[in-house]
Amino acid sequence: MSAWWLERSGRPPHPDTAQPALVGTAGDLLAALEARREAYVPEWTRRDRADAGVAFRDLVLELTGPVLGRVNRLPEKSFVEFLNLAGISALGPRPASAFVVFTLLDSATESVQLPAGFQLSAPASGGGDEVFFETEDALFAAPLTLGSLATQVGGRASALAPPTGAGASVLPFGARPEPGSGFLLGFSGTAALVGSVTLLVSVTPSDAAPAPAAAGGLAAPPTLPPPALQWSVLDGGSWVALELLRDETASLTRTGLIELRAPARWRAGNPAGVTIDPALRWLRVQLLNGRYPDAPRLGFVQMNAARVLAGRTVHGELLTAVPGSARRRFSLSQFPILPKTLLLEVDEGSTDGVTPDAAGQSFRPWQEVDDFSHALPGDRVFTVDPETGTVFFGDDRQGRSVPDGAGNVRAVAYRAAAGTESAVAAAQITTLVSSLPSVTAATNPLAASGGAPTESRDDAIRRGPEEVRARGRAVTSADYALLARRAPGARIARAHAVAAFDARFPGPPSPGVVSVFVVTDAKPGQVPLADDDVLRNVASYLAASAAPLGVEIVAAVPAFQRVAVSAEVELAPGTDPVRALHAVSDRLDFYLHPLTGGDDGQGWPFGGPIRYGALVRAVMDVALDGRGAVSSVARLNFKVDGRPVPACTDQAIVANSLVWPGTHQISTVRGAA
Repeated sequence: MSAWWLERSGRPPHPDTAQPALVGTAGDLLAALEARREAYVPEWTRRDRADAGVAFRDLVLELTGPVLGRVNRLPEKSFVEFLNLAGISALGPRPASAFVVFTLLDSATESVQLPAGFQLSAPASGGGDEVFFETEDALFAAPLTLGSLATQVGGRASALAPPTGAGASVLPFGARPEPGSGFLLGFSGTAALVGSVTLLVSVTPSDAAPAPAAAGGLAAPPTLPPPALQWSVLDGGSWVALELLRDETASLTRTGLIELRAPARWRAGNPAGVTIDPALRWLRVQLLNGRYPDAPRLGFVQMNAARVLAGRTVHGELLTAVPGSARRRFSLSQFPILPKTLLLEVDEGSTDGVTPDAAGQSFRPWQEVDDFSHALPGDRVFTVDPETGTVFFGDDRQGRSVPDGAGNVRAVAYRAAAGTESAVAAAQITTLVSSLPSVTAATNPLAASGGAPTESRDDAIRRGPEEVRARGRAVTSADYALLARRAPGARIARAHAVAAFDARFPGPPSPGVVSVFVVTDAKPGQVPLADDDVLRNVASYLAASAAPLGVEIVAAVPAFQRVAVSAEVELAPGTDPVRALHAVSDRLDFYLHPLTGGDDGQGWPFGGPIRYGALVRAVMDVALDGRGAVSSVARLNFKVDGRPVPACTDQAIVANSLVWPGTHQISTVRGAA
């Protein structure tokens, strides 16, 4: 095991794990030497650097200081070793995802199948190496071009202007959707369609936070079903229904993919009320029954779209044994890797039931496990460190050992994780790494979302005791909040769980329901609102892997109450007023932030009150160039969601909510410089 704590030399331990010094520090040693100097060597009076005694003293301190530092780290090392024994390590990287739209040659005569694993790349947003992406599923791309939009009411269609400009949208079923209304898309092109047709539908979000998502429970959630839609094509003069294979949009209420069975025949024509020459091939979605709480708004609809994940699959790699490991450790060439993606085979020589290949080798698959604690001597198992790409094998006591030989350990496939800058902006995934003759271009119309690098060691150490308590199962409310961070496809910065409470229907207690309020990472200045995908992923993950049978999980976005401070401050003499006032405003923003705020700097507590005295202390703590910038606070008032709070009083906020810094007004005391 590598001495990882040595890699952290020079960095202070995390505050939660800091321990008192066991044997003092180099400074303590220097003080002890100076205290004994007069008694032992009173004749030593020279103190300049040229003195031999000073040089010898400095040499002792230089050699002893690191030893003392490592001894003082022993409590922390012991704590980490305990976490290792408990099977707790840093969470591995999680890939960002995006939607990519492919462009085909106009001369293509039929749909082109793009296999799963088709690779693309984008420049990293941080200026590092390019980021690779791969398609999750196979895609049948059709050489069709969207040429016109129309709405249909009362059996007759009318042309609809496409949305233009940032934030523009169209109402596919009008401002008041009624059963029977329809939305039509006209495509140009004569190519034959095979397999399926896939659309990317962008739903313009409302200003409100997304609705909570529920999963699990013994009964169906008490919510209204989504409106029923029917998809069809105009084949000449009649509408022919299509089979819906996939609808990630929940009836056009959120952004996602829609996949339809390709029609056997689709001739061009014009619906009643629309005259276009030449005629187009029309696709219609019709509202059969049900109602929308709010009329859906679509930003765009594009064909030939697929979901891609950040990362790159490596195939057929021979692993290299780590020198001095007695063939118990092998290394992959690409790392970090995504957890549970390594498929590995070992050539064990002549083995019953395995037919040698053309090279005379008899590879057979081995299975990845979390650890060797339950492995028997003959079990063909291995473990992986995703961060370093190191593969560990058994020793014939716990797990089978790897036989001697060269090139006898092979990675059939594994996914190398993308860099930390994989959440690229829109229109960045444009480079085709894989190639097909008819595919000419690709782009992502929306920014990539989700994704997270490997968890830092400090965060893993802080999470460790909670993991020991939870042991992978959710029992207490704190366990649900802890395990929510593991949800795939969801970059969760904080979570807060409440038992017997349903975020969809606040009010009386709801036995058997646990609501989990999640906060995601966000760019500076943006409220960290989770989207629909994040809420669904968290609810589904907790219901499937953590919650006891029958417990319903509701993932929701907390309410954010805006806090604006107005204050007059007296500055310390010689302080630049412009810099000081900006620093006070920035300090208030930091203190009121849901991720960095609060008295402990770990994020504003859910439902935590706003205390007048704490706001004053936050202003008084502002420092410039190493000295305090504010000598006193003459006046401080604040508003919550625009409502003034009585002077010098605390203010409670809504239960399970957070605060968000508003626009502050900071000034100096009248007459002060």
